[in-house]
Amino acid sequence: MFGSPYLFVSSTEERILEACKVLQSTEFETRYADARSNTYFFAGMKGTIPFYSSVINDQGDYSIQDEVQRAFDARPASAGTDSFVSFAHVDGNKFVAKTDFWGIQHHYFYHNERTLICSNNCFLVARLVDARIADDSMFEYLFFLSPVGDKSWFEGVRLLERNQAVAYDIASRRFSVTDKADLYEELTRKPSVGLLDAVSGFYAKAASVLQGKKVQLSLSGGSDSRTVLSGLLKYGVDVRVVSFGGEDFLETGAIRALAKARGLNSTIYDFAELLSNWSETFHSASLVTNGLLNPFRVHYGNYYRVLDGDALFEGFTGSEFVKGEIAVGGVTSECHADVIRNRMDVKQAIGHTYGFLPETFRSRMGEYIVETHGGALPPVESPAGKEEFARRMFEFVPTRVFNPLHALGSAHLKIYNPFLSPRILRTVFESYGIVNYNSLRMDFPGPVKSLVPECLIVKQFDDRLYGTRLDRQVSFKEALELPLFIVDPLRRSRELKKRLTAGRRHHGQVDIAIINAAAERYLRENETPMDYSVLGGKIEGTQLLKKRCNLICLRKLMTWDLTTMVGILMKTGRRRQP
Repeated sequence: MFGSPYLFVSSTEERILEACKVLQSTEFETRYADARSNTYFFAGMKGTIPFYSSVINDQGDYSIQDEVQRAFDARPASAGTDSFVSFAHVDGNKFVAKTDFWGIQHHYFYHNERTLICSNNCFLVARLVDARIADDSMFEYLFFLSPVGDKSWFEGVRLLERNQAVAYDIASRRFSVTDKADLYEELTRKPSVGLLDAVSGFYAKAASVLQGKKVQLSLSGGSDSRTVLSGLLKYGVDVRVVSFGGEDFLETGAIRALAKARGLNSTIYDFAELLSNWSETFHSASLVTNGLLNPFRVHYGNYYRVLDGDALFEGFTGSEFVKGEIAVGGVTSECHADVIRNRMDVKQAIGHTYGFLPETFRSRMGEYIVETHGGALPPVESPAGKEEFARRMFEFVPTRVFNPLHALGSAHLKIYNPFLSPRILRTVFESYGIVNYNSLRMDFPGPVKSLVPECLIVKQFDDRLYGTRLDRQVSFKEALELPLFIVDPLRRSRELKKRLTAGRRHHGQVDIAIINAAAERYLRENETPMDYSVLGGKIEGTQLLKKRCNLICLRKLMTWDLTTMVGILMKTGRRRQP
C-alpha cells in the first residue's frame, strides 16, 4: 500500500476536541469515532479497514493483519525480511502504531494524562497542541543537521524510532512504548549468506511481487543506479528508465544513451519551471516530509508527482551510506566534522562555523551539545570513534536522509532501494562498509576502491553494464580490476579532459545556480528580524542557506491552520498526470 496521511486523537481537553470537529469537515475521512471515549482516527486513504500502512522494499513476505496483531500482543517484530512495514491501526479496544526497521516512515506522538495524539505528520500533532519549536532541536539541527533520537522539531512531540511501537488501550487510557531497535548490533553481526546470494534473493522476491507491474528506475549517471539496473535486468523485470534534468546536461545524454543501448524506454522530466514555483513546492513538500526536505532537493516534490506506475527503484545515497564514505555538508555538518575529524572542542567548532551567531546563543548551544552528546563525539579515526560514527550513520541516514524522498515517493508508488536491505548491507559491512572503513571527505566521491561491492554485483549480473563508464570517468571493470594507483590518476585525467572539452556539466541533474537563486530570493522575501538575528549575515554557502531556509519554512508552516495543512497533505499526495 502507498503512504497516506493519518491522525489519531484521544483526549479530554476541550480545545483539542473542538479541533477534531474542524477536522471532520476537511478532506480527511473520519475512519473511527467513539464519542464516549472522545477518540477519533482520521485518514487520507479510502478503504474499509481503519489503518494506515506503508511498505518499502515490498517482498510480499508479510501480513499487515499479522503485524498489527503482533504489536497488539507486544510480541517481537518479525525478523529476516527486507519488507519495511510501517502502520497505524485502531479498533474498538486499542490503538497501535509501529515504525519500520529503519524508522524511515515516521510516526510522531504527543502524550500526557489527558491526551494521546499520533500521526505520521508532526505538524498536525504540533498544531493540535500549539507546540513551539524546541531550542534543543534547533541546537541539534545546527550541529548535526537534524534533531537527534526521538526528538521532533517541537516541544513535547516525539518521534517513534526504529522498529518501535506505541500501544494505547482506549478504555483504560493505558499507554506504552516498546524499545527501539539497535541497528548497530543488528547490522554488524556475521552475515549468513554472501553478497551475491543476498542481492540475488532480494531481486528474485521483488521480481515475483512485481510480475506484470509497471516498474520504473530512477537512473542517474552514477554507480548506484547502474548497480540497481543490473539486478533488474538479471531478473527480467520489465523496467522503464526515468530521470530529470535539462537537455544540455551531460547526465541527460548519458542516461539516454545507456537506456537506448539496453533497449529501454526512457523519460526525462525538465523542471525548468522550478524557479517560478520554488516556494510553493518547498512549503508543500516540507509539510509532507515533516520539515526534513533539503531546499536543494525541492525538485523531487514535482518529480515523484509526475511518475505514473506501480513501483520505483532508487539507488540514491546508496554507496555513501553503505561504505561510510560521507561527504561533509551531505549528511555530516561542518560542526560535527570539526569535532570528530579535526579534534576541535565543541564550543570551538561552533565558533568556527557559527561565529556570526550571538554569543549567548552559541554558549547555550555549546553547553547543550557537550552535556547531551559529548560522549558520542570521539575522534573518528579511533576505534571508539569509528563505532560511534557508524552508530550515528545507521540511525541518522535512513531515518532522516532517506525519509523525505521516500515520503514523497511512497504517496504514489511502491519504493524499492536495495541499498537498504539488511541482508545485503551485512555482507558489504563485513569487508567494505561503514564499520571497517569510513571517512569524512571534502572531496567526495573519494577512492575508487570503494566501488568494489558494486563492481562485483554488476559484473555478476550484467556484463554490458560492467564495461560502461561512470560519471566519475571510470568503468566498473577498471575500478575492480586495476590497482588504485592507476585508476585514480586515470579518473582525474579523464575528468579534466571532459571539463575542458565539454559544455556545462551538472552532477545531480539540477542546475545549482537556479536552486541557489530561488533559495536566496525566498530568504529575502520571508526572513524576519528574528530569523536574521539568529542566522543573519551575508547569504553565502549552501549549508547556511539550507539551514536558514528550513528554519523560516518551519515557522511559516506553523502559521497554517489545520484545514490548510490537511488540504496541502491531500493535494500533494495525489498523482499528477505527466
